[in-house]
Amino acid sequence: NGTFDMSKNWVNHNAVLFNSTIDRASAEYHDKTWDITIGRQRINWGISTVWTPNDIFNTFNYFDFDYEERPGTDAVTIQYAFTSSSSLEIAASPGKTPEQNIEALMYRFNKWHYDFQLFSGIYQQDYTIGAGWAGNIKDAGFKGEVTYFASDKNLADSNSIAASLSVDYGFKDGIYFLVSGLYNSSGNDSIPNIAQLTSESLSAKNIFPFKYTLFAELSYPFTPILKGSLGGMYSLSGNSIIILPTLTYSISDNWVLDFIGQAFLAQSNGNYHALGNAVYLRMKWGF
Repeated sequence: NGTFDMSKNWVNHNAVLFNSTIDRASAEYHDKTWDITIGRQRINWGISTVWTPNDIFNTFNYFDFDYEERPGTDAVTIQYAFTSSSSLEIAASPGKTPEQNIEALMYRFNKWHYDFQLFSGIYQQDYTIGAGWAGNIKDAGFKGEVTYFASDKNLADSNSIAASLSVDYGFKDGIYFLVSGLYNSSGNDSIPNIAQLTSESLSAKNIFPFKYTLFAELSYPFTPILKGSLGGMYSLSGNSIIILPTLTYSISDNWVLDFIGQAFLAQSNGNYHALGNAVYLRMKWGF
């Protein structure tokens, strides 16, 4: 989706696909107050873990587990640091057409032991404004984001708002718990094609198919090299359920084996039936 096509399918025949993608290609300048980057980069304005409405430049798909590095965007960013905890950042990403341009200005600061951010700009054919925060309620993490999109064509029905809240807590015995909620006014409460939902980039203006969604995840390290987690999403308005179990086994210092499941269920005539299931086995080498 970038301004420049930096992906290539070297082999695409029958059941074999070999693809390469350049996610980072940039020139950078840094000093005590200025931070300037030009080229393909990750503009990470999101705060939360599952849904990040503030991430208008690099919206990511939570189901795309095999993309920890996250996609980059072709852009120019200029950041000026007032203090160690406050800064002003401007970012611009040209699209393939003028209607796909994204430009925004963000201000970050710290108050009451919370990190806050405010931004406003243009997202393709919409004006946008948003805010986010990250802090703690006692020992639990507390994060939130909200973004509003207003059509430049003065069409009230094309305006939208997305907001997320999340709370996470790590227990002393290694158990980690995360709960999050999303409101997406553009949601239509129906699961689209499963392959499309799990593999394609989502739009910042329509960040998820459902209008109201709850997410919960519980993870636990059974041993220092074996970790398990169970996550789930429930659509309050569409009565759909997505179950996400994961097992991670560390073979050695730089080899990891993952077993990942994704099960999609929807309600029909009072009963739930499977829309599609996927099981992935991934071996990853880090170097």
